[in-house]
Amino acid sequence: MGRKRLISVLGGILLVVCCAAVSCAQNQPTEILPVEVVHVGQLPVAITGVELVGSAKGYQLRCSLTNNSDEKLLGFRYAIVAIDTDNAKTSVANRSEAWELRPYATKRKKFETLLSANLKNQVRLVLMLEQIVGVESIWEVVKAKDLLDAYTSGDFSKEPAVLRVPNHVDVGPPLVVPVRIKP
Repeated sequence: MGRKRLISVLGGILLVVCCAAVSCAQNQPTEILPVEVVHVGQLPVAITGVELVGSAKGYQLRCSLTNNSDEKLLGFRYAIVAIDTDNAKTSVANRSEAWELRPYATKRKKFETLLSANLKNQVRLVLMLEQIVGVESIWEVVKAKDLLDAYTSGDFSKEPAVLRVPNHVDVGPPLVVPVRIKP
């Protein structure tokens, strides 16, 4: 009776260990691809260490973000283009991501949105920030698509222009200060 119980306990432990190993292996990245970044100096955020982390489900964007402004940032819109050996360009992503970054802070972030692109034969991946959304302002790269196309074609002479406009949507309620008037 004791021997059957021991075998049963050891079998249960072995099953738990195997399940944990399989689960851990599924969460490990299968591939990490470096991503080149088009630098736009007038934007309030610097993005570095950009890579696509691949798994069985797809790719996720991972990067470091630094807020170089005095306002809280809420998110961005970006585009990623893949260039193969024949210099053919393929759009990998053009999407918006929400995140928060307080003024003058840095954060390493992995975005949960999956990119379902086939990147096996790509030589180069290039990311460009197109828009940054802050609590008080929105920064928009003018003609971002044309600039990214020129950059990926080898024309580095085009200088990006950025338009900054007030953000009337995400601004909190105005600060009301009571004023007393003495008679």
